[in-house]
Amino acid sequence: MRTRTVESNTCPHDSTALMNQYEKTTVGSRSYAANKNIFGQLPQTFTMVDVKALKGSEYSDGTLYSIISRWGKDGWIEKTGKKSWTKLIGTQP
Repeated sequence: MRTRTVESNTCPHDSTALMNQYEKTTVGSRSYAANKNIFGQLPQTFTMVDVKALKGSEYSDGTLYSIISRWGKDGWIEKTGKKSWTKLIGTQP
């Protein structure tokens, strides 16, 4: 079970705070580690097609949306269009 801790006095777009949050959520999770590698390879603004190309066509859209949704909940990305997202932390966190 992973634990997420967000300090209430930090701005959600503060790069250092996001990097710290990123590291805290990746510790001890094999799927997070694999998805961290995918996240690092994505362009700054990406689509589901980009994620599918890196993750593999054998994964359903539902699975990929779950990964993207988790990145959003963790504060790594924000939705910028109907089918596009932008990273709030660097390409190689």
